Amino acid sequence: MLLTYLPTSICVAPFGTFMAFKGYGRNGGGTQSVYVANIHPSLTHAPGGIFTFEPVPVQLPNATTDLGPSICTNGETLYVVFKGAGAFSTESVFFTYSHDQGRSWSDPYMLPDCTTNLSPCIAYANGKIWVAFKGAGSITSTESIFLISGTPWDADRPWDNGPSMLSGKTNLSPTIATDGRALAIAFKGAGTGTQSMYIQALTPR
Repeated sequence: MLLTYLPTSICVAPFGTFMAFKGYGRNGGGTQSVYVANIHPSLTHAPGGIFTFEPVPVQLPNATTDLGPSICTNGETLYVVFKGAGAFSTESVFFTYSHDQGRSWSDPYMLPDCTTNLSPCIAYANGKIWVAFKGAGSITSTESIFLISGTPWDADRPWDNGPSMLSGKTNLSPTIATDGRALAIAFKGAGTGTQSMYIQALTPR
């Protein structure tokens, strides 16, 4: 059984349906480990419209977090982003990927000038990776929303000029979605709009 006590992230690829989550101590690793499981091959339909599954999760190497990770795909490669914990810088944002359908993963590396105290969110659009997060610490303003994009497979220029600050404010994690071209970021307001929900549409370049 897969166990966690934090929100999970899910994405659908041509080769499976993948869930990323933080461990809970009984998945074969530590409570701060990051896991990815392909849940599609083991989905079975139960009475009442409930699906059950029993996949074998893959523990990502050298990846630790105290919050939920986020996963996306470009149809060929899987990408995961997470906030660091433990031996990692605890407010930094880390990125890892898999080229073999989630069987093995790269060592994570830190995104430049990106700090958060909540879960970041990832999407793939217009040939780039996009990561949205609420700021934290001394590098990024604590209620501002930031977006960083790049092509991490390009060793010469993996990320585009560091994170950009968006116009909205939040005190919770933003959510990012895409149709492969346009981006939409949804978030709860902060400050004078603390109970309001906002959506900001972006055209990636």
